[in-house]
Amino acid sequence: ETSGGGAGRVNSVLARYKPGFLLILYGANDLLHGRDQAATIDNLRYMIQAAKNNKTIPVISTLTPMTGNYHLWDTGEQRLSNAIRALANEEGAWLVDAAAEFDHDAGYMSIDGLHPNDAGCQLLALAFYDEVN
Repeated sequence: ETSGGGAGRVNSVLARYKPGFLLILYGANDLLHGRDQAATIDNLRYMIQAAKNNKTIPVISTLTPMTGNYHLWDTGEQRLSNAIRALANEEGAWLVDAAAEFDHDAGYMSIDGLHPNDAGCQLLALAFYDEVN
């Protein structure tokens, strides 16, 4: 899913579940589909602001690495992750730096090179857990 899908759904999810935290990890599909980085950041900002308006703490993550067949997007992933770090700072959102956690270690990625494997999911879950605790 792209960040536009998340932005389009965030208000209904917040209204339905009224969570204490909203975990936000979007951007890889935007990058792969050639979406403009500024538009992706606008969608992420919208989700952060929607969470804050709902009295929900937004926790946004940088991107996980792109390896294997997706390594060609590595530079774009780094640029977008840097933009996400800046966005978190601007908006006062909590930040999980998945890019730093994974440290571009392909051992945390599934064979497709885009999605975390079980160890990568565990690492990501612990990073979110550590941020909110």
